[in-house]
Amino acid sequence: MALSQSLDQWKVSLTMAAILEEIWRLRNSKLHSNSSTTLTNSIQLVRRYVQDFIEVSSLSSPPLFPHVSPRWSPPPPRWIKINVDAALSSSKVAIAVVARDFCGSLCNVWARLISLRSPLQAEAEALLWAMQIAKREGWQQVLFEGDSKICFDAVSSTNSPPNWAIQSTISNVLDCA
Repeated sequence: MALSQSLDQWKVSLTMAAILEEIWRLRNSKLHSNSSTTLTNSIQLVRRYVQDFIEVSSLSSPPLFPHVSPRWSPPPPRWIKINVDAALSSSKVAIAVVARDFCGSLCNVWARLISLRSPLQAEAEALLWAMQIAKREGWQQVLFEGDSKICFDAVSSTNSPPNWAIQSTISNVLDCA
C-alpha cells in the first residue's frame, strides 16, 4: 500500500511540474511571439509530457538477447553516411559520430564526453553534434543513422512536437539542417 501511495504521489508531482512547465511555455509564447493556444492543446501537451517522462524514466532490465542490428549499408554514390550513438555509465556520457563514404571507407570518427543526462537526451545531443560536424565539413549530401527511433522520428515528423526532454535539442538539429 505504501509503494502504491508513493507512486501516486510521484505521478501527481510529475503532473504538477508538467502543468507549471506548460504555463511557463504559454507565458513565453504570448510574451515573445504573441501567439496563443487552446486549453485542449495545453492539456494534451501536459498529458504527453507526463507519459513521455514515465516511459523515459521507467527502469527495466536489459534483454537477455540484445537486438542485433542489421549489417551496415553504404549510402548512395557521392553521399556520406554518418552514424551516431551515445553510451552511458553511472557517471559519464560519451557520444560518438562515425562518417563513411559510399564505398564504406572511413572519413572520420569523433567522440567526446558530455555532461550526465538521460539516454534520450544523450542520443539527441549526438545527432545535433553530427549535424554540426557535417555542416562544418561542408558535406551537402549526408544521411544520418542512429538507434534512437524517438530522436529520428522527432526530426522527421512535423505533426507533433518532440518529446519535451529533447525539444530544444531537436529544434537546434532542425535549425542546423
